Amino acid sequence: LPLEFINGGHGVKNPLATEANARQREEEKNKQVLVSEDDPTKFVCRICSKNFSLQRLLNRHMKCHSDVKRYLCTFCGKGFNDTFDLKRHTRTHTG
Repeated sequence: LPLEFINGGHGVKNPLATEANARQREEEKNKQVLVSEDDPTKFVCRICSKNFSLQRLLNRHMKCHSDVKRYLCTFCGKGFNDTFDLKRHTRTHTG
């Protein structure tokens, strides 16, 4: 499998996080959406009960519950589901 580098070459997209896995995660994520009964403007994670004011914030949060990390550090192999977290982590290696 060819590797797709990201983060200035300091990270790669995880080849195990296939499109099929992405579709499965999307379906699971949609099942997890719950609008708060107390406040219909709030979205609640059904896994950890954390509240969000926007659907997109809940969607981003749901990545933390995934077992397959989408991005891998090229220095140490640690996995992340968000490029922001990978970039922040990369600074521990590069300063």
